[in-house]
Amino acid sequence: LLVFSVVMVMAAMFTGQSAAADKNIPAVGAFFIFWFLILWLAMIEGGQGALVGLQSVPGFEIANEHKITEKCTMLAYKGDN
Repeated sequence: LLVFSVVMVMAAMFTGQSAAADKNIPAVGAFFIFWFLILWLAMIEGGQGALVGLQSVPGFEIANEHKITEKCTMLAYKGDN
């Protein structure tokens, strides 16, 4: 199903049957924008899942072994988020 969906979306982009074509965005540009946004969304969703999963881990365990993770986690939980 995933492969079918990707093939259909790519075919629509390259045959001019997309909203990008209506806005005069070249098919190659739409291709790169689409995949950039899909990868960006995957990274954001993965980060959100990691933050939810880290809620049950005591902070000192993260701070000792994973400095960057601890900084990102503290930034996400800082303030009224």
